[in-house]
Amino acid sequence: MKPKTLIPLVVGLGVGFFAIKMGIDMVKKAKGSQEETYKVVISTKSIEAAQRVTETMLTTRDCSKSLMPKDGFMDVESLVGRVTKMPVAPGVPITKAMLAPPGSEPGLAATIPAGYRAASVKVNEESAVAGFVMPGSRVDVYSAERDEQGKCRLILSDVEVGAVGQSMSQMGPDGKVAKVSKSVTLFLLPEQVQTLNAAMAQSRGNIRLAMRGHEDDPAESKLASMFKNFLSAPPVADTPKPE
Repeated sequence: MKPKTLIPLVVGLGVGFFAIKMGIDMVKKAKGSQEETYKVVISTKSIEAAQRVTETMLTTRDCSKSLMPKDGFMDVESLVGRVTKMPVAPGVPITKAMLAPPGSEPGLAATIPAGYRAASVKVNEESAVAGFVMPGSRVDVYSAERDEQGKCRLILSDVEVGAVGQSMSQMGPDGKVAKVSKSVTLFLLPEQVQTLNAAMAQSRGNIRLAMRGHEDDPAESKLASMFKNFLSAPPVADTPKPE
């Protein structure tokens, strides 16, 4: 074989070998860079608030380390018997924030946030927004005073509804939307409970609820309330001019 023919052949073989080596190195690097996966516990069905968790409600799924919930669980057994403190949608990783403390019993107490109290008010179809107020709703609370002026004033803003009647679910026992109840339970701070009780005594229990939108800003509501109270305040008498 002539040298002129041999040189291109050697160069071609060298380039081919280099390309193959680069390909092998890239494959090895890709395999080494794959994220390690872990088992994470997820819900298999909808779980209502204040419900005891059973094994049939849970399963595990592989999850990459970067997507692993910080306070998630890796085995089903550690969750069986725990009580939820909020509704859980199907297919959602279970986290500590969704659960009441270990040893909690099913019921309203398991859903009350730390530092809050549960206080109930009497309602009817008109005062409870025609039955559209449900557990999880955010509401403003008004006191309608039964006097000659018939004033209605805002006493609490942006509070959470914990239960409607004896239901802590947005659905009734028949699977349909819960009907209008005679009472609504609110989650309040201790000082808010005092405000509510004082207002109920003054208005003889005539309390009205106004449901808030999901994107409503509580600060805007407070400003609007202050402006409304300013407009409804009695006019200030003119100060007599000195003679």
